[in-house]
Amino acid sequence: MGKVLDKWDNIEGYADHLVSEAAYIRDPDNIGIEIYSDRDKTKWVRDSKGYVVMDTLPLDIDNLILYGRRFGGRDYIPSGTLFGHIHLRGMSPGLAGDFYSSVLGMRLTGIWFGARFLAYGDYHHHVAINNWPIPMPNPGSGLKSYAINIDDMSVKLENVQPISETQCGAKGIIIDPNGFKIEIL
Repeated sequence: MGKVLDKWDNIEGYADHLVSEAAYIRDPDNIGIEIYSDRDKTKWVRDSKGYVVMDTLPLDIDNLILYGRRFGGRDYIPSGTLFGHIHLRGMSPGLAGDFYSSVLGMRLTGIWFGARFLAYGDYHHHVAINNWPIPMPNPGSGLKSYAINIDDMSVKLENVQPISETQCGAKGIIIDPNGFKIEIL
């Protein structure tokens, strides 16, 4: 990650989330993007409720970039790179969290400043829902939809009521309580 970040000049900030190291940029539509690298799962800490402990702490970016320069790495993000998680802004994180849990089979992995973090398996989060005040995307832009691959996930398609016929290889498209379209792959 350090080598990639060394090449970019539009980074808004950095954070140490305990489970990952992250940098934040904005795309041309003013949509925030987090580029991160997970730390070793065996070192993640869980609290008494079983939630993954996360935080937003300063990141030693100079050390990260030096590491990237010293040990090499790519100057680009390789094709086929998957997004590990998505953050959604919505009116009701609690209601949306219930939906992702009951309909899509995710489990709650944390609640932080009103946000809900949900995941499959033992990951820190695949989806986070919050209602924090953040800059809005440019008019006419924004997230149109996102996809969840359920091949190895504990969701049963009979729990999902598709809103449209299969498109682009999707098994169905559903809408969450905040209006986000989810393609089930």
